[in-house]
Amino acid sequence: MAEKLGNLSEKNILGVINGPQSTVFFIKMGNAYFVEKIATESGEAELLEQIEFYSQLPEHLQRYFPRLLGYQTEKKPYSMTMEMCRYPSLKDIMIYQGINEFVEAQLKSVITHVHQNIHAFTKSEASMDYVEKQYFERCFNRLRETQSLMKDHGGWLENTLIVNGEQTENPIHKTMRIIRELKEFLVPEFVCTTHGQLGPSHLLISTESLGEYKFVDPKGFHVLHDPILDVCKLGRAFLYGFDWIEDNQFSVDYKIDSETLSVESFKIQGFDRDDMVHCFQKLLSSTIAHIGFPNAELRVYAMVCCDLIASLPFGYKSGGERRLVALMMLIHTAANELFSVAKKKTVKGGKYA
Repeated sequence: MAEKLGNLSEKNILGVINGPQSTVFFIKMGNAYFVEKIATESGEAELLEQIEFYSQLPEHLQRYFPRLLGYQTEKKPYSMTMEMCRYPSLKDIMIYQGINEFVEAQLKSVITHVHQNIHAFTKSEASMDYVEKQYFERCFNRLRETQSLMKDHGGWLENTLIVNGEQTENPIHKTMRIIRELKEFLVPEFVCTTHGQLGPSHLLISTESLGEYKFVDPKGFHVLHDPILDVCKLGRAFLYGFDWIEDNQFSVDYKIDSETLSVESFKIQGFDRDDMVHCFQKLLSSTIAHIGFPNAELRVYAMVCCDLIASLPFGYKSGGERRLVALMMLIHTAANELFSVAKKKTVKGGKYA
C-alpha cells in the first residue's frame, strides 16, 4: 500500500481540519468517501505509528477501526488514506445535540470493549518510572514548550493566579504538588496497549445501533499506558468542557500585569457542566465497578489535570494567548477538584488520609 488515491485536485473536498500534527481532508471521489491525512513535520512520527497500528490490528478488532486504504512514506509530506466512517463524532453529538440515555449506553459499551479487547492485547508490569514520565516529565516538557513558543511573555503561567479578585495557588504547581505527594498511589496495576487519544473527536458512534462505533487516530503500539488513560480523555471533555474550548465557544475577560494573570470572568458557552459531570460520574462508576482498579478515581482526576497541562502548547498554537487563558481556567478548576478527591480519599499512610 504505497500509493495515494490520486491527487487532491481530482477530488471533491468536503471539509478540512488543520491541526498541529496534520491536515485532514474529507473527500468524495465518485461514489467513494474517504479521509486523507497529511502529516506536518511535527506529526510525522505519529503518522508512522498510526500506520503501524492499523497494519498490525488483529482481525477481531478491525471492525472497530476505519480501514487503512493506502499510505505514502517514501517522500515528505507523509500521508495515509482511510475509509470515511459516516457516524458522527462524540464531540459533535455533545456540542450540537446533547448526551441522552442511548449515548450513555454506547459509552459504557465502548469502555467495556476497550478494556476487554484493546487493553488485553499487550500488558506489562508498571513501575514508578511510568508515573515520573507520564505525569512529571510530560507536564514539565509541555510547559517549557509553551513558554518557549511565547518567548518572553509566558512567565504568568507559573505565577499566582487571580480569579475574581482573589489570589489562588498557581494551578499547575498545585497539580504537581498533589501528584508528587500521592505519586505512589498513581502506579497502575499494569501498563497495556491503549487507544491513547480516546477523546470525543476520536470516537465515532452510531446514534441508532447499540454497539456500533469506530475509533480513529489511535496513538499506536509503541508505548504502553495505564488503562485509565482511555477514560481520562473523555473526562477532560465531560468534566471541564475542553472540546468547547477547542471550538472557541467561550468568553473570557482577563488582563496580564507584571506577569500575573487576573481573570474577571470566564464562561463556556453551551456547556451544561452539571449534566456532563453527572454523565461522566455514572460512566466512571460503571468503569470502576467493571474493572475494579484501586485508586481509579484519583488516577483519573490526576491524569485529566496533567492532560490539560500537556495541551497548553497546542492550545497556544491554535488559539493564542486567549485560549491559553481559558485552558488555565480549566486547570484551575481541575486542580481544585483533584485536591477534593485526594482529600476525601482514605489512603493509608497518605497525606490526605
